[in-house]
Amino acid sequence: MLNDREIAQDFLQNIFLKVIDKAEQFEISKKFSGWIFTIAYNMCKNEYRRKENVRKFQEELNNERHSHIGKTNEEKYYENRFRKVLEQELERIDPAKRTIFLLRFRTGLSIKEISEILEIPVGTVKSRLFYLLKNLRERMKEYKNRKIRIDCL
Repeated sequence: MLNDREIAQDFLQNIFLKVIDKAEQFEISKKFSGWIFTIAYNMCKNEYRRKENVRKFQEELNNERHSHIGKTNEEKYYENRFRKVLEQELERIDPAKRTIFLLRFRTGLSIKEISEILEIPVGTVKSRLFYLLKNLRERMKEYKNRKIRIDCL
């Protein structure tokens, strides 16, 4: 969710410090992984608020780095273009919906796990994902007939 390996490693250390520091708050009836994801989610949300301008600047640099890709390798070109457009579209949507998308497709969490982490009903998670994907399909319909393989969104 942070799009920066070094920051993510720092966050990982801070997450474990928080887990140790707040161990008494863990509810044994819940999944431990869900509790950790909740802590991580809250830390990421705070980081988004704090680093909004830096993230936009990094995205612009990233876009420039990919702009040199020629059409000689068409598949790679369209994969990179798709990623760029997808990131732009994700930036336009509500942060709560973007978080659900990232937890589902980048982290690979189940609907139920996302529901527990965000403390919202399973139906709400499903509904938000459904309408978000429908909206993304409409906005990105130029890629509909292309076979784009992306190992990690």
